[in-house]
Amino acid sequence: MATTILIPALLALMLLPLLGAAADTDSLYKALEEHGLPAGLIPNSVKNYVLSENGKFKVELEEACYAQIEEPVYYEETIEGELLFGAINNLKGIKGKELLIWVQVTGVHVDPDSPGFIYFETAIMNKKLPISLFDAPPTCHSESSTDVTGFSDSTVKILRGGTNRPQ
Repeated sequence: MATTILIPALLALMLLPLLGAAADTDSLYKALEEHGLPAGLIPNSVKNYVLSENGKFKVELEEACYAQIEEPVYYEETIEGELLFGAINNLKGIKGKELLIWVQVTGVHVDPDSPGFIYFETAIMNKKLPISLFDAPPTCHSESSTDVTGFSDSTVKILRGGTNRPQ
């Protein structure tokens, strides 16, 4: 009888490292900093996350949301990517608003030769911002406070006949 209980318990212990570590949200921000990135890349509404030993991660937010970091930023409910030292590759789940369109952020990196700046990669352009904008996790809101047109979200919704969420 003890053997039948012991075998599943040993299997679970052996598989745990393969599944990654789901941990408290503070350790997510610490992991970013330990990889040479600022904690403020991910908003303060993290519900859960998994970080595998190979650097692949998945972050679940309480809900999809917006933050204002120079320009509006949209965070999907799930954010995924590959965490390396000084970079996040294959990023999914974060969009930034440039001019009048939402663009998918596909990567983030810091350049040791340009301290004080962080670079965001998209399919159409790259953007360099002061790293100090990302010292702390941004506060997330369920709706963007303003549209770049200057209209409030409620006005934009009426004009568009629907929602202001990025497609």
